[in-house]
Amino acid sequence: MLNYKPISSVLIALNWAKIPIPCFVFLFTSSVNSQNQFRIPDSLHFKNLTYFTERLEDEGNSQIADSIYRWSYLNKAKALQHKQHIVAAYKQMLHASPKKLRLLYADSMVAAASRTNDDLLRGSSYLTRGIVYYGQNNYAEALSNYIIATQYISKTKDKYQIYKTKYNLALMKYYLGYYDEALSLLNECVHYYEKEGGKPYLYSLHATSLCYQALKNYEQSIAVNTLGSQKSKTEEESLLFAYFEQSEAINNYFLQNYPESTAQLKHSMPSIIENKDAANTTVSYFYLGKNALAQMKTSEALDYFKKIDTAFRNGTYIRNDVWESFEILSGYYANEGEHIKANYYSNASSSASRTNFKNYKILSGKMAIDYYTRRFRESEEKTDAMRHSRNLLIVSSLALILVIFFITVIFRRELRRKARNDRDKFKKIYFQKAIIKDEDIQRGVSQEALRDVPPEIVKKILDYLDIFERKQHFRDKNIGLGELAKRSCSNTTYVSKVINHRKNDSVTGYLNKLKIEYIHHKLRTDEQYKKYKLQTLAEDSGFKTSQKFSRAFTRYSHGLSPSYFIEQIIKEKNQDII
Repeated sequence: MLNYKPISSVLIALNWAKIPIPCFVFLFTSSVNSQNQFRIPDSLHFKNLTYFTERLEDEGNSQIADSIYRWSYLNKAKALQHKQHIVAAYKQMLHASPKKLRLLYADSMVAAASRTNDDLLRGSSYLTRGIVYYGQNNYAEALSNYIIATQYISKTKDKYQIYKTKYNLALMKYYLGYYDEALSLLNECVHYYEKEGGKPYLYSLHATSLCYQALKNYEQSIAVNTLGSQKSKTEEESLLFAYFEQSEAINNYFLQNYPESTAQLKHSMPSIIENKDAANTTVSYFYLGKNALAQMKTSEALDYFKKIDTAFRNGTYIRNDVWESFEILSGYYANEGEHIKANYYSNASSSASRTNFKNYKILSGKMAIDYYTRRFRESEEKTDAMRHSRNLLIVSSLALILVIFFITVIFRRELRRKARNDRDKFKKIYFQKAIIKDEDIQRGVSQEALRDVPPEIVKKILDYLDIFERKQHFRDKNIGLGELAKRSCSNTTYVSKVINHRKNDSVTGYLNKLKIEYIHHKLRTDEQYKKYKLQTLAEDSGFKTSQKFSRAFTRYSHGLSPSYFIEQIIKEKNQDII
């Protein structure tokens, strides 16, 4: 376990010196980055890689502790030459780093993944680097990485990564103006992500709304925005709610509801600005200006359009529909006889057009070359196959029919077998009173296993855990190793060891089992719980997101999903079997 004494002393020193903790984390990270010197603390030196992954999953860590865990994890993985963990460690570093450093870690992650034979690891690494490039408005490099990612991920069966790739390719197609193609991919993503909900589902809905908007299907765009806004509120995603509101404001502009559009844009803008999304901020400025023009507020409109020019001069990407702001400014000053200003904005418009046309040309070329190269290869392969199989066509057809017949028989048998197994698993859970059984709790474990923990401390921690379980304190979203140690008047090392040896699980596993056991009980005994959505069940049992709840539920329910479990309970009740 991490020895908290050095960290505590650092915190005391920081408090004495009046240095904010985030500043210290930045200085610590920058120092390590610049000097490339980091030594794993003695207290962590002999920990295994699984230990670090578990610690990094604990949301109760301080920023400093997380930073030390990440660097220790990376250095440990490198020392052991464990390629998969090296890739995972670089991804951890990437997500926690400032925007300017992300590409550095993304390159290292791709290099590490390329030294493996794991198609999923390679593909997901290229996809992540593509997303980093996309976030930096480097669309050509983003697309190059997406194309490579697709080549690797298409060889796997990982649906999450496959649909993540489809989503990002859809964004590129939207950028290029292939709205119908983008919409087709996004509808697939919406359908896939709908069951689990969360941010992937909301992002897919938002992009779908933009595609309908670009196709001038405002009615469908409004319907998607309404759904997205409701889901964002339910899942407390205020930022995504702001983006749906912005999209709805643009629909209202095109439907000539100018005052309502203006109010929505002004309401959503602070969240978008706080998200440091300069590109979408210029979109809001543009439609605020267009609303003002429609209401004969010329001076106000010009002020908004000038803000777009300022953003463009600072390197912000300008969306295609927003180019018009330069033309409006140029035309206005030309009519006013201010030719210097008119030429200035005319040149800005030309510069923006050239920049976007250059990107469009590169991206269209890359996408077309990749598409037609693959089609040509597929065509060649099909021609060769037809040439070699022409004389065996009849025999092959008969063989194919037989194979399909037997596969169908086997498949149906397998489906029936799986259905029986799932039912058996369900009944086993339904009649099972607890996931954490007495035999799982090692009451008789030798004291040798806990030789570093005084017996009286072990008893005190176990006594607290009994109270903790009875009073259902595990439903607290903020509970973690640190909070358990604090509440049991002990330290993280002792609490972790006691749970590992006496509860036969990691701290995270122990807490998740208790939460899922609680939900199992509620679903069995409380009719109202069967009507709740996953987000509500997640919150009630102490999970921060519905995705984490679904993963934990499936893991501790013999592979059964929450929706299947609830469906079976309803069936059992209706049939009076149980």
